[in-house]
Amino acid sequence: MTAPWLKTLDEIEGSDLPLVGGKAFNLATLRRHGLPATNGLVVTCAFFEAHLRYHQYMPIWAGSPDVAVTEGALLWLADALKISPISPELMDALSAGLAETSPGVEAFAVRSSAIDEDTSKHTFSGIHVSELGVPRELVPVSLSRCWASALSKPALEYRRQHGIPIQSIRLAVLIQPFIQPVVAGIAFTMNPLSGARDEIVIEATLGHGSSVASGEITPARYHLSKHSPDYALLDWTPGDPPQLTNANKTRHNTSLVSNGRDPLSACQLQRLAQYLEHIEALMGAPQDVEWAITGQTLEEDDEIFFFQSRPITGLPQDAVPFDVTWSRADYCEFLPDTSSPLCASLLERTQAKALSFFERLGFKVDEVGPYLKMIYGRPYLNLTLARRLLAQSGLSP
Repeated sequence: MTAPWLKTLDEIEGSDLPLVGGKAFNLATLRRHGLPATNGLVVTCAFFEAHLRYHQYMPIWAGSPDVAVTEGALLWLADALKISPISPELMDALSAGLAETSPGVEAFAVRSSAIDEDTSKHTFSGIHVSELGVPRELVPVSLSRCWASALSKPALEYRRQHGIPIQSIRLAVLIQPFIQPVVAGIAFTMNPLSGARDEIVIEATLGHGSSVASGEITPARYHLSKHSPDYALLDWTPGDPPQLTNANKTRHNTSLVSNGRDPLSACQLQRLAQYLEHIEALMGAPQDVEWAITGQTLEEDDEIFFFQSRPITGLPQDAVPFDVTWSRADYCEFLPDTSSPLCASLLERTQAKALSFFERLGFKVDEVGPYLKMIYGRPYLNLTLARRLLAQSGLSP
C-alpha cells in the first residue's frame, strides 16, 4: 500500500512514527489522551519523497550505485528545495487537505517534524525551522524552507557529531492553525539543571514563546514542587520586561507585568503543573514542553494549548525515567501491616503476569518497575505506575 501524503494528527496511529516524525507523533499522542493540542495537517515523508522524485533529486538524497551522498550535495539540495515548485498534483492535495482541516484559517504555524527529531537521544533543538503566522498562500514556501533546514549545514553538523546517517534524511512537516497567545513559553517536568525529579520548571513570557526557546530573552522562571494538588512555588525570577508593540498592547493588561509573579498567576501555574505531570506520566519520561495560553487577558479561565512535547536530553546515562513513588495508602484495608513470607512471595510472583496483562490491554508499563514492592516486610504500591496507567486511560493522574 502506498504511504499517504497527508495525515491529520487525529489520524496518526501507533505505527506512523516513521511517516510523520517525532513532533507530530508526540502531539497526536497528547490529543488521543485528551490533552489540549490543536489539530493539524502532517505533510508526511511520503509527500517529501514524491516531491524529490518529481524533480529527480532522489540520487542526491538517497544515493545510488553511481552517486554517493555527501554533505556538499545535500547543501546544494537544500538550496534547490527552496526554489523548486511543488508539483500540481501535490499542490492540489495540500490545498485540499488545508481546506478540509482548517477552513477559514488564514495564518498557520509550520513546524518541521523529522523522523529522528524530538527523541530521547536527539532533539535538533533550534536547528530545524519553525515558522509562525504564515499566510495560507505562502504555506508551500514555508514548507520548502522547513525541508531545506533539515539539510542545512547546522543540521548536517549535528548529525555528524551524533553519528546519525546523512543518507535518506526523512522529513515531515506539521501545519497547524496559528494561535496568538497572551502568554507562552516552555516547561520541564524535572529540573534540567539540578536533575531534581521532584520539581517542575516553567519559563514564560508575554506573547509568543519562540523568543524563550531561542534564548532571545530571559523569561520569567518558576520552580514548583511536583506535589499535587498545590504545586508549591519554590522559587521564581521575573526575567526581562516584555516588549509590547502597538499591535499587541491591547491584548495585554500592562498593569500585570510588574507585580512580581507575572506573567502567570498562581492558578495558571497550578493548572499548567497538573497538565505537565499528566504529560510526563503519559510519555514515560521527563519532558520538555512548549505551551501557550490564549485569551484577551491573563485570566484563570483562558485556554492552555501544547505545541510540543519531547524527552529532556542530556540526562546521566544511569538516570531512570522516574523517581518512583511508593505508598501504603489504604493498604491496611485489604493487606496485613506486615506480610508473612508466603504472602510476600505470592505478591512478588504476580508481578510479571500483572505487567503482561497491562501490556496486552495496550498500556506502556516499561521502565517504571514492578507495581508492588516489599519494603521492610511491608507491601507498597507503585504510585508512579498507577499515575501512568491513568494518564494513558485519558484520566488525570
